[in-house]
Amino acid sequence: NLDVPKYLTVSELKSAEIAVLKQVQKEVFAREMLELEKGNDVGRNSKLKGLSPYLKDGLILVGGRLGHAQIPERQKHPIVLPNGHKVSKLIFENKHRELLHCGPQSLLADIRRVYWPIKGRITARSVISKCVRCARAKPQFAQQLMGQLPQQRVNVSPPFAVTGVDFAGPLIVRSGVRRIVGTKAWISLFVCFSTRAIHLEVVENLSSGAFVAALRRFMARRGRCVKIYSDNGTNFVGAQKELNIPIRQSIPILA
Repeated sequence: NLDVPKYLTVSELKSAEIAVLKQVQKEVFAREMLELEKGNDVGRNSKLKGLSPYLKDGLILVGGRLGHAQIPERQKHPIVLPNGHKVSKLIFENKHRELLHCGPQSLLADIRRVYWPIKGRITARSVISKCVRCARAKPQFAQQLMGQLPQQRVNVSPPFAVTGVDFAGPLIVRSGVRRIVGTKAWISLFVCFSTRAIHLEVVENLSSGAFVAALRRFMARRGRCVKIYSDNGTNFVGAQKELNIPIRQSIPILA
């Protein structure tokens, strides 16, 4: 009677892995393996064309220019794994558990230290998306539903009848003469709510008077606005108060 050990040795596990990988490559890359056995290159339409593959000990390995690198041999020339094969998925799933359910980038980086999976990024994402533990650890919360669009956004109106305004800058402006120090300037951006058209005006500072001057130039060019929307910038708030002064003064007269 032979004394058969109750466990598998490291050499037996490696031999079994190589045997399985050889069988997988024979099933998927049969045509490429025949060409490589004859000493020819793979076909032009082969998935392995860009990998410079070669045959060694019955396995298709990735070629390259890392022959003199001081790294493990299997890292220099990894074993090609086909896309979508059951064995490839099992390798990804086993490595995903060994790495304590890491993300797709870490999983693919560790896999490529030994193998070169075809479309490996897609396989890594697919394996992680089907992992129950990862799904429980990162649940998808309910998304907030957006409200209805404002009336001014969806109804037809003349250009710039309803306008939004904001400032951009500062920008350095030069007069064009050499050796002249540039001065700061801002851009007043007017956006039509209906057509998404824009109108730009140069503003010399952030004061309310400068914005009012830009607003007058804008209306002289584009016409009177029905509504103007802005944030609570000090120049916008000050401009509103300045524009309301004539209205307040005319109320007693009209009354």
